[in-house]
Amino acid sequence: MDKTRRGMATDSLLGPEGLAKGHDLGHASLGSVGVNDVAGWLDGLELGWFHKVHLARMIFAFTALATVQESTPYMFSSLETEYDLSSEGLGTFASVFHIGCVLGSGVGALTVDSAGRHVSARHATVVTALCGVLMTVTSVPFGMVVVIRGIQSCAWTVCAMAMQAWFAEFLPTKGRGTLLATYAIGWPLGRGVAIIGSRLGLKWRALSLLSSTLLTGFGFAFTYTSESPRFLASIGKGRQARAVVERMYSQNGQRLPELFGGGSGPDALVSGGGSSVSACLFRLHQLRTLYGRLTAYAIMLFVVLAITTVLIDTWGPTVFQRLLNSEDGLPHEVLFLFNVGDLCGIIVSINVVDRIGRRGSFFVGFGAQAGAFVLLALVSMSFSALPGARSSVIIVVGFFTAATRCFGWEAAHMWTVEVFPTSVRATAIAVTGACMRLAAVGTVMASAAAAKDAPPGDCLLFVAAMLLVGFGVAYSLPKETANAPMGERSIRDTN
Repeated sequence: MDKTRRGMATDSLLGPEGLAKGHDLGHASLGSVGVNDVAGWLDGLELGWFHKVHLARMIFAFTALATVQESTPYMFSSLETEYDLSSEGLGTFASVFHIGCVLGSGVGALTVDSAGRHVSARHATVVTALCGVLMTVTSVPFGMVVVIRGIQSCAWTVCAMAMQAWFAEFLPTKGRGTLLATYAIGWPLGRGVAIIGSRLGLKWRALSLLSSTLLTGFGFAFTYTSESPRFLASIGKGRQARAVVERMYSQNGQRLPELFGGGSGPDALVSGGGSSVSACLFRLHQLRTLYGRLTAYAIMLFVVLAITTVLIDTWGPTVFQRLLNSEDGLPHEVLFLFNVGDLCGIIVSINVVDRIGRRGSFFVGFGAQAGAFVLLALVSMSFSALPGARSSVIIVVGFFTAATRCFGWEAAHMWTVEVFPTSVRATAIAVTGACMRLAAVGTVMASAAAAKDAPPGDCLLFVAAMLLVGFGVAYSLPKETANAPMGERSIRDTN
């Protein structure tokens, strides 16, 4: 690609003097650039170099974030040995991550829609990585480890919230679902890092340092990025929003067209900049009054996903160890194979997500996965005379179960990002995230003892039952957002 051409748009169309004087090549002044203008520009930009780098950066972010959370069950053994923990102690360590995430949702609601996506993610990344290092100091007692882990998960949540909104707000309508599904590849990659690290004998301190190293690398890569142009336009910073979009066009070798019309300055629903509590309360009021039904539906989705996923991620390795009668500890090879199944599911989702829509993804993520868990439960109670055949069937069905997991999660995140406008998008993510984590905390604390003592088949049937509840929730999806523009003022909740 011609480097002169790539740099031409930003230098000639919007230099420092142009920014200072408010010079605009369109028919409206830069101050009047609104979110709908930015959305039109983003839809007019063909997929190219910018989108490839943007996607790669998000996959890296998700890999690092996933390693932090997915390391939890692989830390249990060394934590139990070092601190002589009971199952309740391990449950405390697992649940404090979710408690910290609830607090992080509150912090994110105060900051991400006010201070911005970029600054929130950048600072939260630093805190998350630093806590991962502090937690590994040799003389730290277990109580302090739990406290630091809680602070880490609080910052982790702010980073994850900000990154979800930041990534989506650069994307065009066409191909948005595919790009949103693709970055989910980072999650099984991060889980794979945790599994391989555990398989190589890394103790909990080494796993924590490994995740902090990945976060530090991402932090450096993220430093040289821009704030979301949708967010900038939504708070009245039209000049900065246009400058960001111009850089995107220049990186793809295109020239920014004139304004699309529809630009009326900042969104009328925006409560303004700043990070005050009053601004946050105003956004929460909007979610309750203007988008109450959508908010309630999103909460139901994430609560069901939280209950099922926390059971699978926290106690799943132990359940499968018992299912396979593994006497040599966790069956790392089988767990890694399931992780490959998750990755395969994401690859399939990338190719079909905008064809089957968000509702179709929910049906696969809840319905197909529920059927697979029922089959696993039946297999666990059968084939007692043929242990070899039993293990083979468990592995095959478990692989399919893992491959369907991503569909529900991806659709829930996509739908939440797409259905709410820029002015309250991160706050909506915060509210649903807080409810999700509260459900996760309750699930971990209630299941800590039962997961160890209950028959594996009973555990699997309970997960299947909860997934069927999610299937029922998905059936009542209020609005299909696949292949539709990300709404700003046009989407309204009619309670």
